[in-house]
Amino acid sequence: MLIKTLAEFEKCHWVKLLAIDTETSSLNPREAELTGFGWGDNKTQYYIDWETCNFKEEVIKKLKEFLKHIELFSIMPNLI
Repeated sequence: MLIKTLAEFEKCHWVKLLAIDTETSSLNPREAELTGFGWGDNKTQYYIDWETCNFKEEVIKKLKEFLKHIELFSIMPNLI
């Protein structure tokens, strides 16, 4: 599900077991800039186009809070 607004983002589900995916402008970590951010579980997947997102601060705040309490997660850069 493509998330385009803060209201849509606020309705997203966050579970204790999920995967996080990042899309970047380059495979070289020294040159790469974030272009997209996705997460999900075995039922629902979400994606934010970082370049057009106008609620980045809210996303970062939610992610920081969420990662404090998570038991297990996977981060997968550029796999899609």
